[in-house]
Parts: sequence; C-alpha cells; structure tokens
Amino acid sequence: MADRGALASLLLLLVSPAWGKVPRLEVDGVYKGTVSEQGGKVDLVPQLSAANGPICGYRIDSTQHGKLPFEVFMQDQETGLAELRVRRPLDCETKENYVFDVVAVSCTGDFSPRAEVHVTVKDVNEFLPEWSEGEYSGQVAEGELADAILTVQATDRDCSPTFGSVCSYTITSPGQPFAVDDKGVVRNTVPLSANESRRHVISVVAKDCGGRESSPVLVTISVLPRCITSWTDVSTSMTYIPGTGPQPVFPQAKFQ
Repeated sequence: MADRGALASLLLLLVSPAWGKVPRLEVDGVYKGTVSEQGGKVDLVPQLSAANGPICGYRIDSTQHGKLPFEVFMQDQETGLAELRVRRPLDCETKENYVFDVVAVSCTGDFSPRAEVHVTVKDVNEFLPEWSEGEYSGQVAEGELADAILTVQATDRDCSPTFGSVCSYTITSPGQPFAVDDKGVVRNTVPLSANESRRHVISVVAKDCGGRESSPVLVTISVLPRCITSWTDVSTSMTYIPGTGPQPVFPQAKFQ
C-alpha cells in the first residue's frame, strides 16, 4: 500500500512538472508597444508570454491615477501567450504614452516578478489645419517685386509630427500674380499696377503632412500707387517791361 502511494506521488510530479514553480515573464527588460487612437490590439514587443505555466491570466498594475484602458486576453494557457488590447478609443492629444506593470498569474495562484510595459498611442489624422486669423491683409508698392508681402499661418491639433505639422500652403485662386511658399510667405510674381487694380483678393489653403487640407482663408493685398512729384502751372512764356522792377517768374507754379 505504501508503494502505491509513493508511485501515485511520483506520477503526479511527472505530469505536473511546473507545479509550484513561480511563473516567469519571457522578456528581457521592458515590453514596448504601440496602439492606434482607435483602440484594438496593442502591437507588443516581445509578445506577452510566460514560462512555468499553465498561466491563467495577467494582472495589470499602475501607480497612475484612474483606471487604465488596457486588458489582457489569454490565447494559450500552456505557453502563457496572451494579447494586450485597449478597451476604448484613446486620445493621443490628451495622453500619448502609458507606463504600467504586468504580472503573470499561474493556475496554481503563483505570481511572476513584475515587468514594465511602455505603450505609445499612434496618432490618427483627425484634425484639419486651422488658421491663426480669420482673414489676412497686406500691401505692396506699385511696380515693386516684394519678397514678402505678408505671412499666413495655420496650426494642427494632431499630436504627431506627421499629422500635427503643416507642410504646405497653396493659392487656390486661379490666374493671380502671387505665390506662397511652404512657410506661408506670400509674394507677388510680377510688378503690379494701381491703375489696373488697387486691390487683389486671393484664397489660400494649408495642408498638413498627412495630406488633409484646411478650409480656405481670404487674403486681401492692396497696391499702393507710386508717388510721382512734379511742377504744375508753369508758364512757357512771360512778358517783362523794362523799368518795372522785379517780377515773379512763375507766379502760378505749384510743386506736387
């Protein structure tokens, strides 16, 4: 009878080699992951797994205030393979990075040592560029080719450099003698005549580096007439009678 009891204990040890062993997360250092603002699966490197299974789940711990938006779904208890997911959409503009600890829990109730998880929220191009002013205005002298008449400026509220940066400005009004560069500087491409038009109105749009365009903004450019000075009312001839003394040469002349 004693031999049967010893044999049963030996068989139990053979079929349960990891029984009583502490789970061990299979990571060297920290887990690093990325996830879209729209939520879903976190692309984690390396994959979440643990040795000395079976593993029945994972516990997420954090010193940050509030409930973390992450949860773990088991895929294979024997290997401890699991998937980290986000339970709701995230806002990269409010919070771009999350740091928390994860612990593997074996089916015997044992806990692994902690490992740190770093998750970065990937930006979605949800915002359009916005103008710093409702309208813009500038002026240029008649006949002048100006390198910079005025500067238009737009910003973008997306959190990433790609979607949150304005990459170009474009004049959408056809046939206008103006150009705008990627910094928003507006210039004229030909000398302008005040006699032809004292005012030009153009439309400009801004585009972020992800390709989304702003609403158009109106830009009014005034042409300042050239200041020309000259004498007027200058007589071409005069009559002088000898002996009458000093006489004004051009009494009606004016300088304008």
